[in-house]
Amino acid sequence: MPTINDVAKKAKVSKGTVSNAFSGKRPISKEVREKVLKAAKELGYEPNYIARSLATKETKIIGINMLKGENVKFNQFHLSLLNGVLKVCYENGYRLLVNTLSEDDQFKSLDPVDGEIILNPSINDKRIDKRLKKRIPIVIVGKPCEKYEKLVSYVDNDNINLSKDITDSLLNLGYDNILFFNSLKNRTVSKDRLEGYKLAFKNKFGKESKNYNIFHNVSYVSSFEYGYNTTKQLIEENRTIKVIIADNDKVSKGICMAIKESSTYELKDILIVVFSNDMYSNDFMPFIMNVYLNPEALGREAAKTLIDEIKIKDNVHKKIIIDSNFDLRGFKR
Repeated sequence: MPTINDVAKKAKVSKGTVSNAFSGKRPISKEVREKVLKAAKELGYEPNYIARSLATKETKIIGINMLKGENVKFNQFHLSLLNGVLKVCYENGYRLLVNTLSEDDQFKSLDPVDGEIILNPSINDKRIDKRLKKRIPIVIVGKPCEKYEKLVSYVDNDNINLSKDITDSLLNLGYDNILFFNSLKNRTVSKDRLEGYKLAFKNKFGKESKNYNIFHNVSYVSSFEYGYNTTKQLIEENRTIKVIIADNDKVSKGICMAIKESSTYELKDILIVVFSNDMYSNDFMPFIMNVYLNPEALGREAAKTLIDEIKIKDNVHKKIIIDSNFDLRGFKR
């Protein structure tokens, strides 16, 4: 069985250079790396990553913690975000471990990773707390609650102003009954978006909106079911439905299905504005408007920030805001 010494001899480099070529721990030229990999391939050499991890206390793996449980089905936002993370992993010689276990399962053991990207942070998020106690580098996609805001790096959209601007635009179009199908109540993103939504009403009328915000309040119910069931209930209660802001594309799909089944409403009579990158909504245009959150950039910046923190091991934490946009100018009431 060929050894690292055999590879070094064949490539005419040092043993340390061979190690760096595989680990990426220290920079070497592209030409030297290719020469080492070619020699290793010709000899049939495969590095022992387990042994190297034990020696260096590094796995060269970063994790992404999605906390989706058994209802794992990625939407376009998640796929785009993963693409951004994977691109940075490839450029820096890291592998990616996707963790979709439930919160209870996660507390049985931590993943063998050098650091972790945490999605969908909640108020007093136990995942963050545990990793900080274990001194595992983490970056949050989304805004952590005040308790953790100065203790971790995070990458996010400006959800308060984004929600305010969307609501402002709808109010300026003449809508005042603006239903908001928000995320789970304990998520920081739902808190921020609700704050922006309320602020728009307060600026316009000097008071907050009526009770038009609806939280996705049952975590085991899928986003589609939440959108579908909530819309069905509103129709049965004879509530006025003219415009709905939806938390994500799956919620909007549930809304559309309920409206299609209704004898009271038609899709052409209702505007749905959805925080989403899923272009399926083009099928319903102009009745659905997408809010572009730039998820690939969110993933890319989160991965860059995490790998920097793993390498530098300092306590300087970053707050990175990624551009987001929408365009309701083409819609006429």
